[in-house]
Amino acid sequence: MRRISFLFAVAFAFLLLPATGFAAHNPADYPLRVHVFTHSGFSHYWGYGGTRNLEGVDGEGRANLYENSQPRGFDFKYECEERLQNNMGYETYLARWKKPNVEMELLLPITGHTCKFHVAMKDGVVYTRHNGNFTETPADKFKAWMDKYQYDPEHGKNTPTRPAGEQASALDPASFPLRVHIFTHTGVSHYGAPGQSAPEVVEGEGRANLYENSQPHGLDFSYHCPARLMDSLGYDTYPARWVEPGRKLEILQPATDKTCVLDTAVKPNVVYTGDANSLQQQPSSTFKIWMEQNQYDPEHGQDLPTPPAAH
Repeated sequence: MRRISFLFAVAFAFLLLPATGFAAHNPADYPLRVHVFTHSGFSHYWGYGGTRNLEGVDGEGRANLYENSQPRGFDFKYECEERLQNNMGYETYLARWKKPNVEMELLLPITGHTCKFHVAMKDGVVYTRHNGNFTETPADKFKAWMDKYQYDPEHGKNTPTRPAGEQASALDPASFPLRVHIFTHTGVSHYGAPGQSAPEVVEGEGRANLYENSQPHGLDFSYHCPARLMDSLGYDTYPARWVEPGRKLEILQPATDKTCVLDTAVKPNVVYTGDANSLQQQPSSTFKIWMEQNQYDPEHGQDLPTPPAAH
């Protein structure tokens, strides 16, 4: 009976995606934001007769908390209902305290499942990553950067904004107005010398959605990147811009201060839906209706769908 119930729940959840990812929990009840930089994970399974079903995942990691517009680093041990993923770029998880400074609950995108975090808060420091290097930074210095670049994910400021009058750099997020959601990709890393920790180039191919002028388009792509590429988490997207319209798309990898060029084949009338394990195509017109009904428009700051109020 347990196996039958599990399969029924999976099938029912699949039919509801993507419109009801947070159905079991109200996002408004999770006012805090957490950026997970790195973590380990051990998956636990149950099943019989050759069937293995994921029961839970636990591990430990390092992250930043944003609370009352203040950043704080912390280490954690966790228990999740599904696999946890590191955050891409400047994206964050929704969170709330269960026991202040001791136990925290994260809300996972798409499925609406939760993670329990047992935390050890750090005083006066946050975690940062610059040019691929993971390090600690004084919290007051990072807070000054947040204020300067209007970065405050607790209050909807999810992407740093260049101050008025400051000369734009090549990697200014404002120079990347489009958004790309990567569903799945392959990747082969190439190293310049034995024992080198980071690859010199990564190449592969994949499938994604492009959001341009509030319109969704599916696309297939191949790529050459100076850093490893990651699939988008939940509804997360990469900032992007055209190098050659319709052919070459450059995406910004904020956490590494690097970009990646995708050679694209745009699908004008279809989009991809689902996830890497159950990827499907859907008419773009149908998905556009869903976007409008759920106020989902990542190009213009509407990064999470908001289901219509029930009547």
